[in-house]
Formats: sequence, C-alpha cells, structure tokens
Amino acid sequence: MKSTLPGLVVAGFAFAGILGLCPAAQADLTWNWSWTGTDNGSGTLTTGPLSGGSYPITGFNGTFNTNPITGLDTDPMDFADFNNDNLLLSGSPQLDLGGVAFLTAGDSFNFSFSGGHYGVVDKLSTLGDQGLGDQGTFLATLSVPEPASVAIFATALVGLGLFRRRKRV
Repeated sequence: MKSTLPGLVVAGFAFAGILGLCPAAQADLTWNWSWTGTDNGSGTLTTGPLSGGSYPITGFNGTFNTNPITGLDTDPMDFADFNNDNLLLSGSPQLDLGGVAFLTAGDSFNFSFSGGHYGVVDKLSTLGDQGLGDQGTFLATLSVPEPASVAIFATALVGLGLFRRRKRV
C-alpha cells in the first residue's frame, strides 16, 4: 500500500502558496509618486482598496521642494476652491479637481487635475484665488511586491509542479 503522506504534503504546500497569492480583502496598497515641473517632489502614498473607481489615500510621505512631507491635509476647507478629496483615480488622469492635499513643516499643498492639466497650489501664497497654480506632471505607480510574496508564489509553482508530476508517474 502506497503512503499518501508525501502527496498530501505537496498538495498542502501548493494550497498554502495559492492562498498566499490572494491579497487580503482590505489590504492597504503602497504607491510610489512623483511630481515634476517648476516644483519637484517624490515619495510614497498609501491607499485603501479600490472603491467606486478610486483609491482613498490614507497616507502621504516623501519630500516636496526638499521639504519633508509631514502627512495628509484632511481639512477640505484648506483649499476651498478644490475641496480636496484625497482620492487616487484608477485611470488617467490619476487625480480629480479635489486632488490630494498634504502638509510640510510650514505650508500645505494640493495636487489636482483640471482643464487637461495637473497643477499644484500652495495654501500660503494662494489665499483668495487659488486657480491651478504651477503646472506639472503627477505620476503614481503601484510598488513592486515585497520579496516574501514572490517567495510564496515560487513555492506555489514548485508545489503544483511536483503535485502534477507525481500524478503522472
């Protein structure tokens, strides 16, 4: 009588690997962002899961014009012309008129999209007529999966290969 234990072990590894590929239902996503134009900045932003065509931005880090970003500006009235909604859109453009607002040590800024262009507005220098401010380019790309996720995927492939090979013999 053949032992089924090796087959069960291989199947268990394959099943565990496949489960590892399934993202958690409410997992946060990390994106790399950049702004280029008259002003420059880059960093990472964190979003919740896709909902209704957009990702709610829950964290915003990096530097803007060499100043460290201290976090999101969640007060929609700081940019009354925009009512910043802190949403990252799933298509192009990646921001809407509400855009994303963030804080530095001495100021608050808003990246937004209107009239076919991205713009950045500085709260301190634009009180009154905020307009689009300086134009630039905003880009957010999903970060590469961490090595642990890649290792789980590789384990799943090996497990499936061994399981399939064992069935043929």
